[in-house]
Amino acid sequence: MNKDTSSRIEIIIFAVLFIVLTLAFYASWIKTKNRDEAQEIATTIRLGFVEAGISGLMVRIIEDNNISKSLNLNIEFIPFNSPIALNNAIVAKEVDVAMATGANAAAKMIETGSNVKYFFPNVLNSVSLLTTKKSYIKSLDELKGKTIGWYGLQTSGGTSLYLILDELGYDFHKDFKFIEATPPLLPPLLSRGEVDAIIVFEPITTKLLTTGNYEELIGPFWKEWKNRTGAPMELSGYVAHENWLEENKYEATKLLTMWINTVDTFKANANKQLKLYSRLTGIESDEGIKLASTRLTDILVKDWGDIEGAIGDTQNLLYKKSIYFYKQPKGVIKKIEPFITQ
Repeated sequence: MNKDTSSRIEIIIFAVLFIVLTLAFYASWIKTKNRDEAQEIATTIRLGFVEAGISGLMVRIIEDNNISKSLNLNIEFIPFNSPIALNNAIVAKEVDVAMATGANAAAKMIETGSNVKYFFPNVLNSVSLLTTKKSYIKSLDELKGKTIGWYGLQTSGGTSLYLILDELGYDFHKDFKFIEATPPLLPPLLSRGEVDAIIVFEPITTKLLTTGNYEELIGPFWKEWKNRTGAPMELSGYVAHENWLEENKYEATKLLTMWINTVDTFKANANKQLKLYSRLTGIESDEGIKLASTRLTDILVKDWGDIEGAIGDTQNLLYKKSIYFYKQPKGVIKKIEPFITQ
């Protein structure tokens, strides 16, 4: 065998080996890529929300516009009929993430031994205090000594009512009586006269106001608080156990991107969205849709802004008033930033 022939054989052998190794590497890469994608798709996030609140509306927008699927998120949306039911579910780990739990509620969970974290705000405090026009109660002084229907001091709606009444100079424990019920049951209690006022959140508030049968004594709370203190008051955000956040940080960032994209979808044409989902919200008149468009657009949050500091201030107030056993917000907030938005 001459030298030229030997060189050609060596080149051929080298080329064959290179092709074999390249194909093996490519096959391995494809296998790993497919496995990783399958694992990512298979990760189901159990996401709890309050069906009667604004989170119920946002979930419908997410589903109907394939917003979660566009981010390769596999979500099981789990509805609850009240903030307390949702809070209990996150404590019991029946859901992975709560998308409608406030920082104040998270603080109470931590006090009772749950290692949860509030990792992103989503809604300013849309709660209002309503009475019926036929009751002729036009002020808090006239409500004094009477009964307020609510959903408990362990919720952010409850703690915000406490803070506002205290700010206005009323003794929460002595000046009013309280009956606890789930949000959907509160309006019927009020209309039957079993309570004299109720706290409700959006979109229920707008639905009631547009009937012409209700008066807004205080509200919305975020605006009342900002007018008096200069700071925002949040109602809810995303909450999860810390170990879930540590193990699923990437998924958490995409959840926040999903929220931001949903808020953008709503705000791009709020009137259109509200007309589309009028049967869900119960707001069907043009007047109601116009009012809801303004009120809901105002409360949907896409970033922290100055909310973190405001949470600290309100929680310190709750500690000073002995609503909390320990000084907050130590351990409540674990900030997660959204994934790159579309």
